[in-house]
Amino acid sequence: MLSRALLVSTLAAVVRAAEGEEPESGPGHWSRNDKILIAHARGFPGHAALNGLSVVFIIIAFALGVTVVEGEFGQDFHHSLGLALLVLFLVQPLLGLAGHFWARPSPLTSAAPSWGLPRPNPIRILHILLGLTIVGLGYTQVINGLYIEWPNKSEAATETPLAVKIIFWILFALFIVAYVGTWIAQAIRGRGREGRASLSSAASSNNALVGTPKNAGARDMSSANV
Repeated sequence: MLSRALLVSTLAAVVRAAEGEEPESGPGHWSRNDKILIAHARGFPGHAALNGLSVVFIIIAFALGVTVVEGEFGQDFHHSLGLALLVLFLVQPLLGLAGHFWARPSPLTSAAPSWGLPRPNPIRILHILLGLTIVGLGYTQVINGLYIEWPNKSEAATETPLAVKIIFWILFALFIVAYVGTWIAQAIRGRGREGRASLSSAASSNNALVGTPKNAGARDMSSANV
């Protein structure tokens, strides 16, 4: 924990120095970039682990698909889209690593957006857009498999079981609700934090302005008594 805290503090100092930003004094004071770095450091291990596991499953699924169709691979849309998804899945982790270790921190993420305008970060933005593209193409692939590939390629020419379709659409709906809900909740929470920070800053400034005349008056009275 100590080494991680030191790493975050060091990264924050580097970012401030690169931007010419003066560090905030006092313990517990974090700039916007500090908070972005901390949030990114906390979420990265889980994000990387889950997506790394997804890549493994995609490779297995692709290998099984090629084995099942034998020499007929590449003859329809489902095969071509599967190959395209495999390539994109292999490129995506490389972009993620580049964005994590080399790109500047940015408040823009797909799940925790900022209401303000973020500084451009081409690698991270490309990583986010490619991730959303992969999700869209992945669901397209599943739908194509359920409604077209299964009936056309099954030996008995059977339809996809209704229960399988229902389960898929329930999971799809849950994903959409969870994703959009999390996006909105994080945006509202971030806006609330910014508002509270602004109020706190305004209150501190007001207290400083109010306190100045009192101090000055005390000094004047002391001088008069002398």
